[in-house]
Amino acid sequence: GCILLLSTQCFGNADKVDVLALCSDQEGKPEDGSLLTVFSLPVEDITDCADRHGCLSPQMLRLSKYKVPLPLTSCALGVGEVLAYCQ
Repeated sequence: GCILLLSTQCFGNADKVDVLALCSDQEGKPEDGSLLTVFSLPVEDITDCADRHGCLSPQMLRLSKYKVPLPLTSCALGVGEVLAYCQ
């Protein structure tokens, strides 16, 4: 689905940036719910994260996907949690 929102988080001297993407479901219908994707990228040597077309390398990502039955309107990364809002 389409990316609706991105949330990032990096603490002090951390060696990674955590990223949360809120996406519409594959069909793009709000009643189908939302898809949350969480992954991390290294802070240094980011050049190895993407190919020459700008696509992220699957070897660099620890990807987790979560299907949410409700259509979320916003979300953010908290400390050890995801905060989300459904209207």
